[in-house]
Amino acid sequence: MSDKDVACYNSRYGDVSGDARQHFLNTGETEGRLPTCARNLSEIEAQKYIDRNGDLQKDFGRSGKYALSMAREEFADYGFAKGKNVDADPWDYVWYCGDSDAYECDCYGTLYRSLLNDPISGQRMESFTQIREHQFQEKRTVGNG
Repeated sequence: MSDKDVACYNSRYGDVSGDARQHFLNTGETEGRLPTCARNLSEIEAQKYIDRNGDLQKDFGRSGKYALSMAREEFADYGFAKGKNVDADPWDYVWYCGDSDAYECDCYGTLYRSLLNDPISGQRMESFTQIREHQFQEKRTVGNG
């Protein structure tokens, strides 16, 4: 850990007393704490990181829990310091088309049609991964899907 990482670690984790480097080695690593100033990537950011870096695809695969976990770790260890882009594009987020009168469907590209709420938890589905875990329909559209 650099001196900057130590400062970030201490500021991120308020329960750290004493040497941050030693705390990370003794406790933080097993608890999954980040030892650098990098942020913990969301699922979409981790997937973008994989998509934009062929070496990660080769080493860890193109998708799945293992690939996402390793992408997060690689970004925290190396990618953050190199200034790698992990920002998601606007179209990477779930957009609710036809959810209510406030939404009009005029889509171009791939339309995924699914339930609004997860049938098990009842929670609103907020990611494409959640949608793909359940039954959905996929359709190419060029407007008014």
